[in-house]
Amino acid sequence: MSNNKRLTVNEAVLDQKLRYTGYQLTNGFLAFFNAMRDTAGLEPDDLLIYCTVIAASIQRRLRNREEQDVHTGQLAISETNFRPISRRAVAEATGLSRELVRRKINRMIEDGLLVEDSRGVKTVNVVSKAGAASNVRHLTGILAGLANALLAEGILE
Repeated sequence: MSNNKRLTVNEAVLDQKLRYTGYQLTNGFLAFFNAMRDTAGLEPDDLLIYCTVIAASIQRRLRNREEQDVHTGQLAISETNFRPISRRAVAEATGLSRELVRRKINRMIEDGLLVEDSRGVKTVNVVSKAGAASNVRHLTGILAGLANALLAEGILE
């Protein structure tokens, strides 16, 4: 798909096929969640915490197309580009208790999934680790399958 093409939602078709769309989205979410859980070897609450930290760590760079190390084929991103998030903010974002978040983050730090600095925790270059590229490909396939199902029904255009 070229850079100038964008998927859009056909609101009229969506309204007609709302139940179907909801089922497809739920199925896609569960497939994506299960693949991430299996890939990372994390329990559901661990995965929620981990994904929250990942999103907070790299979100600013994802929004900025000028930050080429995120949008190009480079696997490793300079550690200075990851932004930390506090355990308190993770607890607020996830709705989990601060103590549970603290314990689970500490374990993820011990396991090498997260790193800590004076301002909080952040993700590391896990995508550059062995096997991660195939996992990203698998997750992308799940999303493509969901998009194709919605395209076939005319919900996405």
